[in-house]
Amino acid sequence: MRRDRVAIMRPRTLAERAAFVSAAIGIAVGLLFLFAPIQGYCMSSASATAPPLGATPGPPVTFGPQVCDSEALWQRQPIFPMPFFAVLVWSLAPAIAYVGVRLRVRGERVTGTGLMVAGVLLAFSSIISFGAGPFFLPFVFLPTLVTTAIALVYFPTRHRVQHASKRESEMAEGTIKKLVSDRGFGFISQADGTEIFFHRSKVVGSFDTLSEGQKVSYEKAMDPRRNKESAEQVTPL
Repeated sequence: MRRDRVAIMRPRTLAERAAFVSAAIGIAVGLLFLFAPIQGYCMSSASATAPPLGATPGPPVTFGPQVCDSEALWQRQPIFPMPFFAVLVWSLAPAIAYVGVRLRVRGERVTGTGLMVAGVLLAFSSIISFGAGPFFLPFVFLPTLVTTAIALVYFPTRHRVQHASKRESEMAEGTIKKLVSDRGFGFISQADGTEIFFHRSKVVGSFDTLSEGQKVSYEKAMDPRRNKESAEQVTPL
């Protein structure tokens, strides 16, 4: 039972991390596209002597050695306002999707899904640029698409995880081993000798009436913030 609950929680953390990496890559690609010397060019010089009027044409035009180098986009052309704003939108598209993943994990399913889809569409819009498309489609759009697809298909929201944990939980009995009254939490000694955490908000009745050594019943549930089991429905016996 515990193994099943942990399996539910682990992919959600993976989705958030994958979305964060995708957002970082998007920003890095945007900076490289604008400021790194990745724009290649080749040039050569040509020379010819114009013959006097009425004279026989002279030798053909001669070309000097070809020189190839690379330069940044900002060195080749003005980048403001375009293509700066377009690159800015394409670079931040994965970050928008990342915010959507975080919101979806926290239970704001509609808003989170909308932001994830918006991030994918914005990243895909880089296809309109012949120069930017080869950079942004494979390194920005595809990671954003994969991360969003995984988050939409496989990762439940926090609300669903909490309810799944409650459905799988069973009532257990134990003894209050320690109370931290000023901070509103305590620990229950379980039948197997291990301890489990509980918060005052999970006590049936008043937390202040509890005492160390008191017998209680409780339910085990996965705490999504601590990624550990905690006690709920703590009831004095």
